[in-house]
Amino acid sequence: MIIEICATTIKSVLNANMAGANRIELCSNYLEGGLSPTANLFLHIRSLFYNEIVTMIRPRGGDFCYSDIEFQMMKSEILLFKENGADGIVLGLLNPDGTIDKERTSILVEIARPLPVTFHRAFDMSVDYYKSLEDIIDTGCSRILSSGGALGPDKVKGHAAWAITVVAESKDGCTRHLGHLAGPVQLDPSHQH
Repeated sequence: MIIEICATTIKSVLNANMAGANRIELCSNYLEGGLSPTANLFLHIRSLFYNEIVTMIRPRGGDFCYSDIEFQMMKSEILLFKENGADGIVLGLLNPDGTIDKERTSILVEIARPLPVTFHRAFDMSVDYYKSLEDIIDTGCSRILSSGGALGPDKVKGHAAWAITVVAESKDGCTRHLGHLAGPVQLDPSHQH
């Protein structure tokens, strides 16, 4: 079993390591939902953490609809982290109507190759989970990170059960295409970090 922990600081990486994490998702500004880490933070953590590091690519907080300049920044960040030892990329792009931005996501997945790409919780903000799941598979993403959808964790009892339901009800057996459909395990809100 792979244990992945979100980390935003050197201290959180050291704590993740002591907790037995096999993989960390490195980001900054957790309060904004996770943004791209700085190159400096990534390089320092890469030198301290020898297990897998998947790196968030998100230039700003707010929605998941990015301008042309932000999209160029995302492409540059993927190359930077890929060339400096990232083991995977985490990203998510939506169109203004709440559908998956397949075109841009596909471009970013191609830039990241051969690294695996996880489509993050932008999925939860999409308007149609089943169509979004199909679209994400079409882009080449290998994983989806979900917190239980736009219903929110307070209204969804058991993230894993919700995720399994989405996969089970998808029309063409998406389980054979995606490595994981995962959500955070959080039984007690006081253990968020």
